[in-house]
Amino acid sequence: AAGIRSAAAHHTDIAADVYAQWGAAAKTSQLAQEFGAAVSRQDRPLATDDGLDMSLALRTSQALSEEILLDNLVRSLMRDMIVHAGADFGTLIMMRGGMPVVEASGTITDGKLSVKRETGQESAPVVPATILNTVKATRKAFLLADARTDFQGLHGSVTGARSILCVPIVRRGDLTGVVYLENNLAGGVFAPARIAMIELLASQAAISLENATLYAELVQENERRARSEAALLTARAELARTSQLTTLGGLAASIAHEINQPLSAIASHADASRRWLERPRPDLPNALKGVESIRAGVDRVTKIIQALRSIARQVPQTFEEMAVDPMIRHVLHLTEAEAVMSEISVTTRLGSEEYRVMGDRTQLEQVMLNLITNAVDAMV
Repeated sequence: AAGIRSAAAHHTDIAADVYAQWGAAAKTSQLAQEFGAAVSRQDRPLATDDGLDMSLALRTSQALSEEILLDNLVRSLMRDMIVHAGADFGTLIMMRGGMPVVEASGTITDGKLSVKRETGQESAPVVPATILNTVKATRKAFLLADARTDFQGLHGSVTGARSILCVPIVRRGDLTGVVYLENNLAGGVFAPARIAMIELLASQAAISLENATLYAELVQENERRARSEAALLTARAELARTSQLTTLGGLAASIAHEINQPLSAIASHADASRRWLERPRPDLPNALKGVESIRAGVDRVTKIIQALRSIARQVPQTFEEMAVDPMIRHVLHLTEAEAVMSEISVTTRLGSEEYRVMGDRTQLEQVMLNLITNAVDAMV
């Protein structure tokens, strides 16, 4: 209109070339018919619907198959879908328990693509329910060449969208998700070849998403198992500590119980010996008997301590053949003073020394000592 035809032709040719590289064959044909435009760079072939680089799609599909981390896979899938489809907005929706959940969305702003993970958001504000329900029912891609005209009569609304494509992600006949793409600048962006490419990526995405989800669940299960094992180890350590404290407490009580009896006998013999010596005429024979009993009590304490140390060191018991009656008489002698002080008499029916047994002398004496001492304590 300004009369600068050469410049206009130059810019028209450039525009036609760029549209051709983008794959907008209809727009390229329109420029050629109305303005006589031609692709200025003859060294690059005109890109038509059938001329899209499917090898690039295969390489992209292979790259998706090699990604195992769910977050990285979702981001890569969203980026590849938007770039290869020529969309300026896209979202990945997965079916969780029969409900659509937005996993990620991507937007091209000022020529830059940004992908955002949006797990947990419902898809209603993003994808028209009519489109989503249609894809769920048919398991086929849903295409609107120009939503401003083709969307009439459908329930719902698409704000600002021109070209719309919704591709199902199907795994073993089940709908696992959808990829929803929009282009707000032009209609007819999603040509058949682009749809074929997106469907190819979607079929690979179904497998990759399942593998990545299983891997993520496996990682979570391993983490839970590791936490459970750590908690189990902590519980076992606490149980061992409690058991050790219980054992030490029981051992301390046993030591106190075992030693307290001969110590009480020693104290009783010491008091009795002192009384024999404090008489106007000291009774030396009885006092000497008391000293001997004190000495026997000390020996008894020593044996008890040695026996307890042997138990602590898990030393095998020492069994020997012994006569029962002399062992009982020895224990009665140790407890004689305590019984006399408590005004308790002990009656025995001991016979000869013919009754012999094999056993640990210290432990058998301790059993008899416990029986007599307990009996005396119960009668006081």
